[in-house]
Amino acid sequence: MGRNWELAIKAGAARVETLALTVVAIDPAVAAIVGRTSALEVAYHINWVPSADLRLTRAFQHASLSFGYDRGVTPGNGVYLTSRQEGASVNFTYTGVRKLNLGFQGGYNSLGSLTQTLGSYTGFNGGGGLTYNLTRALHFVTRYDYRHYDVGLSSFKRNSYRATMGFAFSPGDVPLALW
Repeated sequence: MGRNWELAIKAGAARVETLALTVVAIDPAVAAIVGRTSALEVAYHINWVPSADLRLTRAFQHASLSFGYDRGVTPGNGVYLTSRQEGASVNFTYTGVRKLNLGFQGGYNSLGSLTQTLGSYTGFNGGGGLTYNLTRALHFVTRYDYRHYDVGLSSFKRNSYRATMGFAFSPGDVPLALW
């Protein structure tokens, strides 16, 4: 887009076929004969889900700022099966000091199941950290992250915090970037 701006765009669609068993009610007259009020039925669905990925990055002399948006299909997260997912993010990284890199990020994501009757899952996150170049190849790394999770049809709402620190090996002339 220009000397300091970069735009990346990807667009398309995903076709999701699902084959599952569902519980259905049996007609009361038939239920009286067989002694059951429900039965299993095979359900087959085809869903078309739009897919997009947008990235806008602004490069500065010693820093970088990027914005992202993505939408598509994910195979799931361990609780939700195949889902429609959407996310947005913002990242900033600064390497203006010779041995130091600072970074900050924030974002939003959501999942809506294509095969289950769960409520939507949403999450917010934010964090920051730094790397400091101790020697040419050894870096001290520390981060602090916050995440908020919310599952729509349940009372599951959780905040989590994580602080990490350690060392990383990465030979180079500039501090190791976090993002």
